[in-house]
Amino acid sequence: MVSALAEHGELSRPDLLGAVARHGVDTAGERGSHLLRWLSARCVIVFAAPRGTQQRFALFEEWIPGSRRIDDREEALAEYIRRWLARRGPATVRDLAWWGGLTLTEARHAVSLVDDVEATVLDGETWIERTEGEAEPGRPARGDLRLLPPFGELLLGYGAREASLDPADASRLVPSSNGLFLPAVTVDGHVVGTWRRTVARGTVAIEVDPWVAWTERRRAQVRRRAEQYAQHLGLALAEGPASAPTSP
Repeated sequence: MVSALAEHGELSRPDLLGAVARHGVDTAGERGSHLLRWLSARCVIVFAAPRGTQQRFALFEEWIPGSRRIDDREEALAEYIRRWLARRGPATVRDLAWWGGLTLTEARHAVSLVDDVEATVLDGETWIERTEGEAEPGRPARGDLRLLPPFGELLLGYGAREASLDPADASRLVPSSNGLFLPAVTVDGHVVGTWRRTVARGTVAIEVDPWVAWTERRRAQVRRRAEQYAQHLGLALAEGPASAPTSP
């Protein structure tokens, strides 16, 4: 894989696994998926920008230049805390443990390693946030609308999701109660509906299922986000009913 990517820069999933197969390694069944995951976890390869619906891969060192390896566990934990809270705080210690795959004991120890973290106990839950360090990214304008992927961090990154999802709507976002989230439409970080895409003949159609009253302003926002998504995929946005939200 390294040799093939060094030669071509980026490769699609079939082309990359094809290069492996040509060197005598069988990628049939789930073996190819496990190879990709194994090398991704070891920072050898990463996802590159998709082309249409096709996954593409690149070398980690070329896609993320200037990265550094931290071998000391406590130094790594402290760096994780700083980076995670810079973009996701305030959050609970449970959230921190959930996202990093840590035990609660490890998470609490990690917090103690960082000087610029402030802890506040609210209703028996410990909330943490950074008091200095990297500036938070600028807040979007009020009324900001987003089309989120099925497993976006806004919901999956936190143990408690009530701030973004009304518990009464949980079954609408996860209709089968099997842990498979539908793509969400959010306004100001709150889920107000779901959306789906249909890719065909070089185009992508976006259809929205809103849970609240929909205004012309919201329709225009959806249209802009749909256009951005189509551009990201390198496809044209399909015209017609599927590219605009339906009535609630």
